[in-house]
Amino acid sequence: RIQAARKARRDEAALHTTLHKERKARSSLFLARQGENELRQLTAFLPENFDNSGNPIKRQAQLAVASYKAGLTSSASLVHGGFDTHSNHDNQHIPRLANVLEGLDFLVEEAERQGVADKLVVVVGSDFGRTPGYNSNNGKDHWSVTSLMLMAPGIEGNRVIGSSDERHVGHSIDPQTLAYKEDGIRLTPGSIHHALRTYLGIAEHPVVAPFRIDEPNVPFWG
Repeated sequence: RIQAARKARRDEAALHTTLHKERKARSSLFLARQGENELRQLTAFLPENFDNSGNPIKRQAQLAVASYKAGLTSSASLVHGGFDTHSNHDNQHIPRLANVLEGLDFLVEEAERQGVADKLVVVVGSDFGRTPGYNSNNGKDHWSVTSLMLMAPGIEGNRVIGSSDERHVGHSIDPQTLAYKEDGIRLTPGSIHHALRTYLGIAEHPVVAPFRIDEPNVPFWG
């Protein structure tokens, strides 16, 4: 009843609001008030102290795990920038990659602390790779071949699926054995998403029906 009254009051106010900025402000206020209970629920699972190490992934991990524990989210994107290194590539990438690995370790530990590690599925990747050679600024430019790292309960570890040659040209694989095969298939983002949907048990769910994936379902999980 309270929510219905608030909506009615908002709709009434909107009838007399003509300025776009004012309408936007009213809408933001309404949405914020709607989420008050959810925010209170979130605070119950937030850590007493957020990480202050300077690694941007760690604070994001704390918030993402708390939000899942509170039942507010089912997924989150943790971001670490600075990898678009068109100059001074090695000196920038190496410390940032160390940050990513340290952040992943922290994420798993935080999930274990909150008791949800058995629900955690982690996909680590980039939207593109870097060129095999350096440009005139000791940097590396955009490249269409990249790699991903996946971790989750039930996923067999210590494996590398797919490969590339010394010039970062991707090799094809057999979609069943996952071994190199000259006339096999090339791994694509679609293949990864198809496999993730299967792992999560939603490959045939109506919610994904509008987003068809034509790539084959490759058995990554072993």
